[in-house]
Amino acid sequence: MEQQSQMGPPPTPTTTELHPPSYAESVAETIDVFFYPDWHYRGGCDDSMVKTLDDLLNKDLSFMHPGTDFFAFYSFLLKMGEQRMELWTPDGRFQPIAVIELRGPYLRELRACEGKALVYLMHPKNELFVKECYFIVQETIVPTPQRSGVAGKLVSLFDKSKQVERKYWIKAALQGERYIFRQIAPSEEPMPEECVGVKSICYQRFWP
Repeated sequence: MEQQSQMGPPPTPTTTELHPPSYAESVAETIDVFFYPDWHYRGGCDDSMVKTLDDLLNKDLSFMHPGTDFFAFYSFLLKMGEQRMELWTPDGRFQPIAVIELRGPYLRELRACEGKALVYLMHPKNELFVKECYFIVQETIVPTPQRSGVAGKLVSLFDKSKQVERKYWIKAALQGERYIFRQIAPSEEPMPEECVGVKSICYQRFWP
């Protein structure tokens, strides 16, 4: 996870203990934390999106930057309510909470390609707690740009017919102090309009 901003440095750590604070303490700290416009999780997926999200969202980084573990951030969003979240609509503008680079073995079936995944938090609108949620993962994979023989100029050999797009749901359930992730079948997917997502206006700039 990276935190980059043009608005100043990240929050100053408030604990010097060797171990991160409890989730309860972390959530309490989060309420007073300002999340910068481009605050988000960012990582790479080599083989499994489920494993990638597990690695990213189950890491407790609150001892580095208070409140930045996912449990606390998720609690912060719910506490802010309509200021940060709104009912999901197909044509709405929502903010991904993570941008994942697709690479290596994950793309082994698609040679000379590159891709990224946008991950959207989907919270059941009638659920008051952070014990269970969903993520919509939208992957886009395109051919890698190649250099032409004219002065090494970078040209795009992009062919829309070769663009691959994938969309699927992952469910997360809190067990103890960790979220357990699993990809769900279409028959298990909730109706998107029964969920709320993170407003795009929360973070003005997300992807450079």
